[in-house]
Amino acid sequence: MISEKDIAYVADLAKIKLNDGEVKKFTSDLNDIVEYAAMLKEVDVTGIEPMYSPNIDEGTPEREDAVKLSLTQSEALAASRYVDRGHFRVPKIIEGQ
Repeated sequence: MISEKDIAYVADLAKIKLNDGEVKKFTSDLNDIVEYAAMLKEVDVTGIEPMYSPNIDEGTPEREDAVKLSLTQSEALAASRYVDRGHFRVPKIIEGQ
């Protein structure tokens, strides 16, 4: 069972501000999802072989491992407005303690 405290904790980790109504709604919605997924344990799968791919008969397509032309560093950086000393510049997303 997922609690409102769990929802608030995950929202805080994700830096998402939720009001009390949203916390209640997400708690209810996620508990409904978990309950629905738990129903899968009741499905009789006797005699059904485990399957790892919907295209199991065709196998996994493979490509040749070959060196191909790619962008140079300057060509790749030309696509960005935010470049700093030969690198893409991105906003900081992890704050230190």
